[in-house]
Amino acid sequence: MKAKLANDEFLIRASIVFFALNIGVAYVLYPHWETFSHLALQTYTLPFFLLAMGATIFLLTHTGRRLKAQELHKAGITMYMSAICVGLVVLIPYRGSNTQIALHNLAALLFVIFAATGLAWLARKLRDVILGFSAALQFGICALELVFLARFNEHPVYPWVWVVLQLLVTFLLLLSLLRIFSTLEDQKSTL
Repeated sequence: MKAKLANDEFLIRASIVFFALNIGVAYVLYPHWETFSHLALQTYTLPFFLLAMGATIFLLTHTGRRLKAQELHKAGITMYMSAICVGLVVLIPYRGSNTQIALHNLAALLFVIFAATGLAWLARKLRDVILGFSAALQFGICALELVFLARFNEHPVYPWVWVVLQLLVTFLLLLSLLRIFSTLEDQKSTL
């Protein structure tokens, strides 16, 4: 089991690098984006957006499968739900009617909320303060965005702020997935 968890860590690291490279290339090609979803609106950045979202879906489903195998079913299900929401973010374009944009934003928000819920549950179950802190930060950023969207019906601050917040939430999640596997490996080695 320990070798399998070590392989999972390598897979998570490689996927994080793959995600970062795709987002980085998309940013170089279109440096004016305000959210990840804007990368899907340009034909020359769409493939990189799709590859990055595909990596995210893979990471979440792989983590969900491993967590369920470790008898951590609730956390596994939240990772699956988060992956489904990422799929909805890809399938519901960030253009069109206000309702369509609102559904896209809701899917993006639920992606983070489901993942943060899984992290919070794991933090309590595994007694891991870092996972708990990551979940709290993700919930806080979601609450901040909800307040601004409810009050102003748009992102009211400079666009780069939302880019930084989205990158922070996403990389916190990806690094938390890495933390999950290292914590599980540590627990297996102490048994």
